Amino acid sequence: MRMRKGTAVVVFLFLFPLASVATASPFTIVKDGKAVAAIALVNESALLRQASGELRFWIRQMTGADIPVLAVSSQDIGNNPAPLIVFATRDQFPEIARREKLLSLNPEGFVIVPTAKRLWILCNSEQAIGPAVYTLLDTLGCRWFFPHPAWTIVPRNSTIVIKSRIRQQPAFRYRLIWYEWGAPTPELRAQYEDWMRRNRQFGHFPFDTGHAYERYIPHHIFEQHPEWFALVGGVRRPTQLCVSNPEVQRIVTEKVLEAFRSRPDLNMVSVEPNDGGGYCECDRCRQLGSVSDQVFFFANLIAKEVRKEFPTKWVGLLSYAFHSEPPSFPIEKGIYVQVTTGFRYTRLTFTEQVRAFQRLGAQVGVYDYFSVYPWDFDLPGAAKAARVTELAEKIKEYHRLGLTTYCAESSLNWGPNGLGYWIAARLMWDPYQDPKRLVQEFCQIAFGSAAGPVKRIYERWAKGERFSPRSLRLALEDLSVAYRLAADESVRQRLDHIACYLHYLRLWWDYDRLSQQYAANRDPVLRDQLLSAARHCIQFIRRVRDLGVIHSYATLFTEWFPIRFEVLVKLAQVDPSEIERWKQERTDVPAAEEIRSLIAQDLNHLRQIVPCAIEIEESLSPSQHLQYLKQKDWLENHRASSKAVGSFFVRQASFFFKGTKGRALKIGVMRAESSAEPLPFRWRLGPLSGRLSEWRRGTLEHSQPQTVNIICPITDICRLDIRCERPEGVALDFGPIPVAVWCGREDGDDDSQPLGLQIDRADSTLSLFVPKETTGIIIGIVGGKEVSIPIEMSNGGRVVLKDTLFPRSQITTIVERDIEEYGDISEMGKQAIVPADELCGLLKREDLGKFLALKIDGSRFRLEIFNVPPFIFP
Repeated sequence: MRMRKGTAVVVFLFLFPLASVATASPFTIVKDGKAVAAIALVNESALLRQASGELRFWIRQMTGADIPVLAVSSQDIGNNPAPLIVFATRDQFPEIARREKLLSLNPEGFVIVPTAKRLWILCNSEQAIGPAVYTLLDTLGCRWFFPHPAWTIVPRNSTIVIKSRIRQQPAFRYRLIWYEWGAPTPELRAQYEDWMRRNRQFGHFPFDTGHAYERYIPHHIFEQHPEWFALVGGVRRPTQLCVSNPEVQRIVTEKVLEAFRSRPDLNMVSVEPNDGGGYCECDRCRQLGSVSDQVFFFANLIAKEVRKEFPTKWVGLLSYAFHSEPPSFPIEKGIYVQVTTGFRYTRLTFTEQVRAFQRLGAQVGVYDYFSVYPWDFDLPGAAKAARVTELAEKIKEYHRLGLTTYCAESSLNWGPNGLGYWIAARLMWDPYQDPKRLVQEFCQIAFGSAAGPVKRIYERWAKGERFSPRSLRLALEDLSVAYRLAADESVRQRLDHIACYLHYLRLWWDYDRLSQQYAANRDPVLRDQLLSAARHCIQFIRRVRDLGVIHSYATLFTEWFPIRFEVLVKLAQVDPSEIERWKQERTDVPAAEEIRSLIAQDLNHLRQIVPCAIEIEESLSPSQHLQYLKQKDWLENHRASSKAVGSFFVRQASFFFKGTKGRALKIGVMRAESSAEPLPFRWRLGPLSGRLSEWRRGTLEHSQPQTVNIICPITDICRLDIRCERPEGVALDFGPIPVAVWCGREDGDDDSQPLGLQIDRADSTLSLFVPKETTGIIIGIVGGKEVSIPIEMSNGGRVVLKDTLFPRSQITTIVERDIEEYGDISEMGKQAIVPADELCGLLKREDLGKFLALKIDGSRFRLEIFNVPPFIFP
């Protein structure tokens, strides 16, 4: 816990009606270390006692003063001349509530009004009392950035005076950031629950929309009643329920009603289907319509019965996966739908989807994915939670759409994502705060004089840069600077948490690289190195469990362990019990001295890596980058003024060329391999900046080339996208027309599928243009059929940069398998930002302002180039 000296009243001005702050008469709570006011409780409910206890505890931590608590009646409040902090709800002081217009706020709305003798903490309901107290403590400088006690900030001050009148309500009626697999220990669970309360999570409209059919009719009774379950492919299977079966309808409806009868406090009960597919195909269910029609027919039926007996209760479900589409009929009152931001099997945009459900009569919230272990694997910048600017824009968008609850599936990985979790909690309360200001607040309050280098670490992660040894080296260097600047030991403790996360990344990268090399070359020396690296990595993952920096439980003790450590698990020389012993071999949390020694070792380990930062904003679109090259007349100046793309084969790519409006072009398409199996592909055409055409489809038979006929849409630079639908590439022949190929970060476009350059085989020398103002260049390789890929950049035969990269990882393999299994609906394929290896270096003056040759001896990899216009010229 950090104690900051001096006054530290932090007041933020928020947008009304969510929040507002105004000056008022000052009210003194503590003066010169002594309490001069008492807490007055008009009733002694559990919520009031808890909230007043929190206020007393933290003020005692700040000042050393112990504030007395009085149990009083509302009449006593007016007669007592002593200064009082009055906790009450609006029904206890109706006149004040009317004056403060509390009824215009939602049930969690409150006002904090200081006068000379009273500090009124007046709430619309008891659910608002906790948020009101934490809001007050927030204005006094208290912060609970992460759940671990090292991230609690408490200012030291001998006097506390409340000068501002505060009026607030939350933007979302219920707010829930939750861990998949939960917290693995009681201590971690308690820390999480404390963090949730202190960051004003939860709310006044609890939802229940999780997978639920199994609750009511479990699969273990399938043998007794197969007719209650789905008919799939002509066979009854215990995947989903047969929702047209009258007995199923009766059982589920009665069990939902019984839940409300036995738990009067319940607000909502879920009727969401089981996870996955396998919906019923019997004649009666087919007559109901689509999968969405089946699911919402069943929900409507249950909601009608619930509202007869419980007029204010709700049934909940998701708009998700196979029932993402809105149904073809109105939705009953009493149905609450959370629309998921992933697994959206619909052509509708998210906004269109939400609006459709609202028009049909549903109340709507959002089910978001802040961090999903098999999407981001605890890597920096890979989860939505780490990309805080993107996260902030989405939360604001969801509020503007009228979504009223926020469910965020997350992970226990505060190392890469903690800043995002804290900012998200702030924005769920008030989405209109500036995320940049919140990042600055976090860094300044948590790290003081070391704020600058720590901010650089988080800002790189926020850009969503792929994890690589280069990015790890940069983070370690910034961390080393932060240690030197840190003003006190509490700041160093927080730096230790970041250090543990970075050391884990180094251990994992070492293990993963060795595992890929050993899988390709069964060298006994490599095997021994692999076993040593695996043991150290596994031990450290367990040792940092209680710090919460990575999701240790998910990594070591779920079905993902044998997938993540596949090469290790399949080693015949290793007894599985030995691996299990490693997981519990060391449970001691790393001490400060050890952590700081490890960071020095990590920097030394990566000393050969050039710490080159991405300087040109990587999120720029192709059109923005091409504006630079247009000024340089890039196509005409490129010395390869004609030529086909030749032996440059791609699985997906965006080609750019100069066109003349209305001109017909014939572009040859040739496949990389001769095969009896047809190769389907698709393509689309459009202007440099603007809407592209719909995808058009073609098929390559055997080794026969095909011609794509296009009409140029404009007299300017045109864009042609191509994508193969199987893991095989094609070459395009543009004839005498010079072309450039985009190779920046994946470009999110109107197809919602990112389109980056995936090379199937590069047997020819490519080239790229290096502007005169360039200092360092970064060439990233992602994936690849080979474990190692040689890469060389040269200028007129003189080698400029040369290295062998190791771009494959187990994570790459996992994602590729998922894409092969699920195709376009692979959520892992859409969401995962897999690691890269990179050639990076500083350039000499004689290499600037020229086209440099690029030779990459590899196949089936993604190419990304930074700090120069990201185009290659075949």
